[in-house]
Order: sequence, then C-alpha cells, then structure tokens
Amino acid sequence: GWSWITDDVNALLADFSGKSLSFGYNIGFIIINNVVYAYIKYVYDNTPAAKAGLKRLDLIGKLNGQLISTEQRGAYTYVSDKDMNLLYGNSRVSFSIYKFLDNNIILDKEVSITPDESEKDPVLYENIYTVGDKKVGYLFYTNFYDNFNYRLFEAFNKFKQAGITDLILDLRYNTGGSVSSAIYLSSLIAPRTAVENKSPFIVMNYNNFLNTSFDKWYDGATPADKYKYDRKDYLGTYSSNDKNPLEANLNLDKVY
Repeated sequence: GWSWITDDVNALLADFSGKSLSFGYNIGFIIINNVVYAYIKYVYDNTPAAKAGLKRLDLIGKLNGQLISTEQRGAYTYVSDKDMNLLYGNSRVSFSIYKFLDNNIILDKEVSITPDESEKDPVLYENIYTVGDKKVGYLFYTNFYDNFNYRLFEAFNKFKQAGITDLILDLRYNTGGSVSSAIYLSSLIAPRTAVENKSPFIVMNYNNFLNTSFDKWYDGATPADKYKYDRKDYLGTYSSNDKNPLEANLNLDKVY
C-alpha cells in the first residue's frame, strides 16, 4: 500500500467520488525520438477531453505550444512539475494532438480544454460477446468509486439477464479506491452461497499487538459497536443507498 499528505482535503474527497476538477482522461508517458508525449489511455464520457474529441492512444505532444519538458531527480528523469500541473491542473490548456500514420507521428489537431467537475463513471465500457457456446461478459472498470455502485448493478443485471457464462473483468488501469465498492463488485460476481452467508472478503492483519488489541476490543464490545473493531470485511454487505447485489449476482467461481 501507499499513502500521501495533501493540503486540499476537499479536492481529495472529490477525487475519491469521481467528481474532481480534471480534463476527464487518464494518461501515461512515452519517449519517441527523444520527444516526450503523453498518451491517452482512456477518456471518460461527457468530460472536457471527450467533448474535445480526444480518444484512446492520442498523443499530447505540446502544451501551450511548448514540448513537454523533463527534469532530473537523482538518477531518474521525470516530466517537469510545471507540465504535470498543466496536464493534471485546474486551468485551461492548449494541447497539440499527434497520431501515428504510416509509422510516422503527425500533427492531428490543436485543441484548447478547460477542466470541470463532470462525473467520471468508472464503468467505462461493458459488452456481451458470444464465443462458441459461451456468452462472455466484459467489463472495463477504472476506479472503485462507491457512489457509482449503481452502475455496477446495472451492468451486472444486464449480464445476468443475458445469461452470461463467463466474465472478463478488465482492471488494467484501475487505480484502486473504496473497499466497500470492491466488496460490492465481488458480491455481484462470487458464488451465491458465499454472498448469502456473508463470507469474509478481507482479513486485516496487523502486528501482534494491534491484532490482539482489536480482537480484545471486539470481544468486549456491544453488538452495536462490534463493527468498529472487526478486522474482517464481508461479502454481501452494502450501503442502504445500493441495491442488494444478490439481485444481480452471477454465481461465478472464477473470473478472467
């Protein structure tokens, strides 16, 4: 795991909810012929990036007319803080967009984008494919945002109604998020009996002192307070704002 310190808790909470100020894309970096490009991994629907026509594998080559700059930190080279702030910042920026054509990189267009707080639905893509005698559900899921659990329910209800036999869960670019959302997703997938019986999903294992302390507090707590000290999280638990995951549960024992 990892953590960091922020001086803007409101922005952090907005990011966790999928409503942070941004352009609405996810990017990586690549160096081609000694030039740094930001390549687009995916674009959220109805965001500034989508409205500007940006799409997966587009290359951002210039910011406000300047090549993306780098800086040296010890033995490693990083994109400069100045340009990271432009790419992930909160102000209007002009992008020079490039694309591959016949093994060459050519300028495609110039766009100016202003970030906003539009919602970023983590259920980015879903589909059902028929492969031989199987119906395969595919879900591309970008973040564990628990305020979008309803979108997971919609996708899995569609899978269930279609009678899918297999599931491909694409988490390649998923950056993590809420444990409760991970529980909800797993409760939509797992064997039905495991969800009905609220089988343990996570067991938090600390050092011996903390494990012993939490277990002691758990044993001594009133039934209403035991959840505060329980080192386990369970399948089949969900917020009152969400639908029961059993209603769309796929009853699968494996996922691809």
